[in-house]
Amino acid sequence: MFIDVTIIAILLSLLCGGNPLKTVQYPYRFLYLFPIPFALQLLGFLWHDASVFLNPISYVMVILLMFFNLHIPGVIYMMVGTAANLVAVIIGKGKMPVVRNVAAYIGIHSVGAKHVFVESPKETFFLGDITIIYFPWRRSFVVSIGDLIIALGLMIFFLSSLKQQKKRDLLS
Repeated sequence: MFIDVTIIAILLSLLCGGNPLKTVQYPYRFLYLFPIPFALQLLGFLWHDASVFLNPISYVMVILLMFFNLHIPGVIYMMVGTAANLVAVIIGKGKMPVVRNVAAYIGIHSVGAKHVFVESPKETFFLGDITIIYFPWRRSFVVSIGDLIIALGLMIFFLSSLKQQKKRDLLS
């Protein structure tokens, strides 16, 4: 889903006259550390038993790295969404809870190392993967509230290039 949202945000930015490449010019802090949490998640895929503790650790690392980058547009939303997902993962004992009948509705009948089926959204305090998002190009996903907040942050992040473009236009 995040790839789809990123592509939409980049296309919207381009269509509105922005330059999404401007986002690489932000003054990122500790950018070199961002691959570590993703490597931990990858290890969780390869070593299923370890995902129970690697997933929460990776979420905490991402939240800390985002904290140091709150000055970048959209990062606050991505951080809040990631924190909501961390709570869901803690509730799921190290795995993201997915409501079984919601997943089955779009043809998902098994989950991987990072997810666990639950029977009701109440079991996750509505923070797990509890709802479906459909894209017009026939892709659908079961997502959490945290995922939707992260997606909002991604949109703001890429569309912030429009704001920079308008500032420059006003100054010239």
